[in-house]
Amino acid sequence: MSEPETMQIVRKAIGEVLGVAPETIAGGDDLVDSYNVDSLELMEIGVRIERALGVRIDVDQIRDVRTPNDVVAYVATLPSAPHGVKA
Repeated sequence: MSEPETMQIVRKAIGEVLGVAPETIAGGDDLVDSYNVDSLELMEIGVRIERALGVRIDVDQIRDVRTPNDVVAYVATLPSAPHGVKA
């Protein structure tokens, strides 16, 4: 899976949880400042990404991400990251 494909999945997960159109979410958008994401919403986003990509996300690590770009970069570091995703 390519980085743009991973970003599409990340944006879709964020959009579903927050009720916004995925295409309006930019890679550099700060999830807390721009969308007021709280810890429960962040956890739900993480679960959706886990399911979609077949990866395990560390709860402590997902709390540290601020942007969709951060999420994609984090996913690329996982041992079970989809083939082709690079940080």
